[in-house]
Amino acid sequence: MKRSKLRVLLAGIPPLILGSVFVALPLGTVSAGPTHKVINCEQDARCTEVHDSQEVFGYYVGHDEPSVLFYSKVPGSGNHMTYHLTLPTQPVAHPDATGSTSTTWDFQLHPAFWFGMAMCDPDSYPNVTQTCVPDSDTNIQPLAQHAGTAFMEMQFYPPGWFPTSCTAGAWCAALNIDSLAQDPIHGTQLNNACVNRIGSPEYVNFAFITKNGVANGPANPVDSNGDTFSMNPNTFLMNQGDQINVRLFDTSDGLQIVLDDSTSGTSGFMTTSKKNGFATVQYAPQGTSCVAVPYDFHPMYSTSQPALNVPCPAGIYPNNAAGGNSTTPVCTDQGGTRVPWAAHSYNIAFSDEIGHFDWCNSIVESGAGSSLTPGAGFGSGACGITGKEGPGLTQHDDGDSGFLCFTGAEGASFSSNPAGTDQSPGVKIPGCLAENDGFDGASYEANRWPGAGNSATAPTPITFSSPLTGANDGQPYSDVAFETDIPRITALNVTNYGCSRNFGTNMTKDPVTGVWTNTGQPCPNPPVNDLGGSAFYPIFSTTQAAGTACRWQEGQASLAGATGSSFGGTSTAEFGQSLYKLAYLAFGAGGALTYRFNDDHNDLGSNPC
Repeated sequence: MKRSKLRVLLAGIPPLILGSVFVALPLGTVSAGPTHKVINCEQDARCTEVHDSQEVFGYYVGHDEPSVLFYSKVPGSGNHMTYHLTLPTQPVAHPDATGSTSTTWDFQLHPAFWFGMAMCDPDSYPNVTQTCVPDSDTNIQPLAQHAGTAFMEMQFYPPGWFPTSCTAGAWCAALNIDSLAQDPIHGTQLNNACVNRIGSPEYVNFAFITKNGVANGPANPVDSNGDTFSMNPNTFLMNQGDQINVRLFDTSDGLQIVLDDSTSGTSGFMTTSKKNGFATVQYAPQGTSCVAVPYDFHPMYSTSQPALNVPCPAGIYPNNAAGGNSTTPVCTDQGGTRVPWAAHSYNIAFSDEIGHFDWCNSIVESGAGSSLTPGAGFGSGACGITGKEGPGLTQHDDGDSGFLCFTGAEGASFSSNPAGTDQSPGVKIPGCLAENDGFDGASYEANRWPGAGNSATAPTPITFSSPLTGANDGQPYSDVAFETDIPRITALNVTNYGCSRNFGTNMTKDPVTGVWTNTGQPCPNPPVNDLGGSAFYPIFSTTQAAGTACRWQEGQASLAGATGSSFGGTSTAEFGQSLYKLAYLAFGAGGALTYRFNDDHNDLGSNPC
């Protein structure tokens, strides 16, 4: 597979800026203090997937995000809701270092999962107006007239492995808001000096959920420091298996998220407020200024609706699939409650982040004597040319393990946690966290996901309710859609796969001439793995035991049991192979549009759970 650079894990490895150099550091254990530190979305797996990473970053930055989208026209459904979440429990046994056995922990399946929401940000893409009316569908506008938009991810981080976890045994969570500092109308971007300070054109406001709602450090990327990314005794932790009510609602100071742990009787919360150091980054494409503008981030929309047809601005027409100009003045798939720069179409959604952890038996890192001993540069390792990766260590693929590799000692090293926090050792196995181009890491093996009969070797599933909104958060959402960005991560000229985002079909390449031919066939779902076969792809199912409420679960189809639904039982059936066409602003084209097929999307037309 083609090697392409991936984002360093957000919570697991927030990069430290030293001049213009980024150094990987682990979650919760960054040295506290005033030194400036940020999340670098050029290398971070948990940033929001942009519509075109080559355009934003200059190279492919990959994510794999199976999602459940929730739609409702009830006022408030785009800005306040409650979910019920059951956190997974890990197997008693630890995973082995080679992947030869099926015992798997959540950190191998996903560095994070989250609940999402579109947000106002006057200094974010498309940067054509400073006006954004919070909690209002007046923001549903043609893209060339759209308010600046950010995306909030309420992220949960699994326990066990130092590079991506808070502690060896507990879950933690953080509120992230991703913004994009570009103006696609005029083809400009935030000045390079500021981009170097905040990490990349896509930047993040970050704050752990805490016991008292006070951020550990400044949330914004201009002022964030070691305290921002350091876990401390005030960081809210949750036990495996705990029942959590996740409440999201707007306040005068910004969006507030409350995690009520009904199992332990404890709560944590965070507000996206100026008081907690949240800020936009003043959009200045010229010069060298880098100014944090204190800002209370509010939800953007009143409702949560799929993409809609809206009238195009005068003189602006969309591009057709072949790149020419359409004469039809209807901007299809442009409206709705979207984030106009994101690959996904969602507003209110649950999303997983899969496809990163892979094994390696030869971590090459300065100072490391073997794959199990610590090295001198945490996270700077690679799987050596003689090293093997994949389950059972059977092959070598630079695209899967060429960077962001950690030794076993680094994986277990919670002794570096701050005083007053849990320093118990974690899982001592090596691993690499680049995007898994070969689709052969833990995320793509069926027996590692929760299913019937494997409770001793797999974690229990992420289990969550559909959100409730309306008065007292008592009204269900009317419609659900499944969506995955497999077409984006297997795109032509992005990886060695041939999914055309222009045509929405699969292409084949002549090995002699290098010419691509449109097959007219759907892009593969599930994707093809390194061995030439179909990878496993997790799906969502419903479950409802007698006398209990319906819940969503993620994993194998067998989770549905006798009382639930697996929606066809495969990713092909659940997510579909009819690619979802969305309109985007062509960069530097004065407001002209282009279409892209970034997602498989299956709208059920109702809410079965």
